[in-house]
Amino acid sequence: MGWSIIGIVLTSGLLPAGCQGKQRTPGSPMLGGGVAHAPQVVRPDVEPLLPSGLDLAKGTSPKGQDIKQAGMQVSESPLTPPPTTTSTPSPMAPGLNSIVQQELDQPVNLAPLSRTEANPSLRKVQEIYTRAREQKDGIRNYIVRLKRREVIDGKALPEDLLLCQYRDQPFSVYMKSLEGSPTAGREVVFVKGKFNNMMQIRTGRGDVMPGIRLELSPQSPRATLNARRTIDESGFSNIIKRFEVALQRDLQSSTEADAVVYVGQLERPESSYAYDVVLQHIPPGQEKHLPNGGQRFWYFCADPKAAEYGLPTLITTFDEKKREVEYYFHDRLVVNVDLDERDFDPDRLWASR
Repeated sequence: MGWSIIGIVLTSGLLPAGCQGKQRTPGSPMLGGGVAHAPQVVRPDVEPLLPSGLDLAKGTSPKGQDIKQAGMQVSESPLTPPPTTTSTPSPMAPGLNSIVQQELDQPVNLAPLSRTEANPSLRKVQEIYTRAREQKDGIRNYIVRLKRREVIDGKALPEDLLLCQYRDQPFSVYMKSLEGSPTAGREVVFVKGKFNNMMQIRTGRGDVMPGIRLELSPQSPRATLNARRTIDESGFSNIIKRFEVALQRDLQSSTEADAVVYVGQLERPESSYAYDVVLQHIPPGQEKHLPNGGQRFWYFCADPKAAEYGLPTLITTFDEKKREVEYYFHDRLVVNVDLDERDFDPDRLWASR
């Protein structure tokens, strides 16, 4: 594989931060989602993305079992079409989430709060983290659509729409760019401990040379050129770990100003359920892509009836000038659909193409 081919293929960005998903028919992968500056987001046909025989409308599994009895859980509205707008409204939009706007207007150093259990905000954040971890512990594998937009070095990248499939053991990822994404049709497979820990890539219609198979390290400069995070940092497990790091840093801080603060319950136009929202203050120098610091909002699903309950399905980040630099939204979640090694085997997935 020539260096020039890799350079051409990867100029439009490769990977999102925090995906997971699947397609059950042996040898046929999943499709996936994203959101941002694309002229139009085309709604994918959801049925081919699901395991063979899994009927969301009837609530039955491939063996004709009730989905819940079969140990699967499906989002209450997996077939809900995406917003009709070409991009998801920013929390900075007029009249939208005034609480979030107020928090953004606060100075980075909030009024000192106690580090003891008497701190209701910090105690609430700990409860949210514990629930998220427990919910994820019950998920062995899952399919999810990811909408992503990012800013890197001051440049706003095109909005992505991807469908991702994940499993925990071994950590495995399959991603495919959907219609409406700049790299529509591109597929990426990563399995920890296999393929020399290299990403297996099949270029899509949105790439200059479609149908080419490449191999690339997740940490290589070309893989990270247009992505704020690597593929081995994606998925709910990794997202929750990053939240845990932020919480632990706050609990162990020698200062009295909280780095993570419970904002309250808010609604967003992306979803029908409410979110428990946590604000993270990021000091200068702590993160590579936020050299001057910023603020990150973690949105955890607060609806006990939803498949996403307790999980951080939306994350937005703003720099020191309150400009959005990260937007990650997960929807159409289907969990515990028995993904196996065949679903992450590029030789099998791409054998007939």
